[in-house]
Amino acid sequence: MWILTLAALAVNPAQACEGDEKCTDEKCTMANPSAESDAEQVEAAQAEPTATTVVLSVSGMKCGACSAKVTAALEAVDGVTAAAVSHEDGTAEVVVAPDTATADALVAAVADLGYEVAVATE
Repeated sequence: MWILTLAALAVNPAQACEGDEKCTDEKCTMANPSAESDAEQVEAAQAEPTATTVVLSVSGMKCGACSAKVTAALEAVDGVTAAAVSHEDGTAEVVVAPDTATADALVAAVADLGYEVAVATE
């Protein structure tokens, strides 16, 4: 008789991007399941008339784990109300409350993670 434990059914986080042709990051430990909800948060925050959106260009993100790390770093900056990061596009849309977070603070938060980042020009 075989006994299957719940631990055996759990997905190894290191395998989350396994098979994803776009992911080449050896340190990848997870996918970014919240990408759509991040975009929805940005849309809702942009609806506020006083909010400002800053678009960043981020180089070096290879998978969902990268996007998740950048999102968390941006959301930790005081004044950020929402952030949507796409490793596929290399962009981060950040909604900030007025007179709070500066573009320099956002750039510094991402650069501290080791990614190349700049404010995107339109």
